Amino acid sequence: MPWRPSAPALLIMDNGPECISRALDAWAYAQGIRLHVIDRGKPNQHAVIERFNGRLRDECLNEHWFLGLPHARQIVEAWRVDYNAIRPHSSLGNVSPTEFEQCTLDCATTAKMTSPFDHQCRPGSPAFRARLGTTLGWKGA
Repeated sequence: MPWRPSAPALLIMDNGPECISRALDAWAYAQGIRLHVIDRGKPNQHAVIERFNGRLRDECLNEHWFLGLPHARQIVEAWRVDYNAIRPHSSLGNVSPTEFEQCTLDCATTAKMTSPFDHQCRPGSPAFRARLGTTLGWKGA
């Protein structure tokens, strides 16, 4: 069974009209999720999501002419799968999250970790980089 994240304890939002509705407030209360609204004119208080929103807009929404809601869902879902599983991420050593996960599992199995903080399986360690290179078929990793 694939890992599923639990609900967040806190949702950080801007002051957009989609984020200040009674329905959202009621839903968050029912789910036990706290809402935090950033200060007006301060998008840098939530820079990660601002960067993601810009990327989604530039790479997906601005590139397609949607013929209807089902078509939009199909296009956005394909982009989401690419973004979350296929495309390389610089924070993961320029490999895809799927490759990174597989390498992490391989490293943990091979190193027979005694604790989750085993130095051989840390992403920056030489052993991990060597394992990553072997898994991805790199020469001289």
